[in-house]
Amino acid sequence: MWCKEGNKTLTNNEIDKLIGLIYLTSSWTSHLIQGHDFNKKRNDKVLRKTNPIVNGKPLYDFSNNDDYGQLTTHLNNKKDITPVLNLSLRIRIKERLPQFQKPLDFGRIACKKLGMSNIDGNAEDIGKGFLDTFDNPPIDTWMMIKSNFQTELGDTLFYWVPIEAEELMKRSMEEELFKSNTWLDEEDQGLYDIIKEKLKNQNL
Repeated sequence: MWCKEGNKTLTNNEIDKLIGLIYLTSSWTSHLIQGHDFNKKRNDKVLRKTNPIVNGKPLYDFSNNDDYGQLTTHLNNKKDITPVLNLSLRIRIKERLPQFQKPLDFGRIACKKLGMSNIDGNAEDIGKGFLDTFDNPPIDTWMMIKSNFQTELGDTLFYWVPIEAEELMKRSMEEELFKSNTWLDEEDQGLYDIIKEKLKNQNL
């Protein structure tokens, strides 16, 4: 069985996988942002605690304290991101953090069209480094990649935005000419409603 809206499709197995990742990532990000104020502080490091070695060097370079551009990942497709994403998920699983019973009370699901970006740094500056130069979200928010979800060609990254960063993310999204970052509940309300209902049923 498939859930469809136009060319947006997730199988039931993919929906169940995403739900598990919502539980995992909502608790992980909540753990990482304790004591952090997204509106008053730089946001480049707080959700980039996971920093794997890619092609012989760290994914993120924080050596330049005056330039958010050092956050550029250069990972813009499923092939490049998948091994890094899998590594970050293994780290989260290993932590065995307590999970929220109602994760949607603590954040919001967002989608990033990989490879699509203004590359002007505006969203990055407004979010104080939450997004990178290519408008990609931080690694500790990543959940799952789906090909041809929002576009006929290309990959979409599902990620988690903690409620503490939601307003900041809204402002960053408004600056994106190509709208590469969107909220799932606005992009595909039908899919979001299915996820919301499944989460509700799991807590009965």
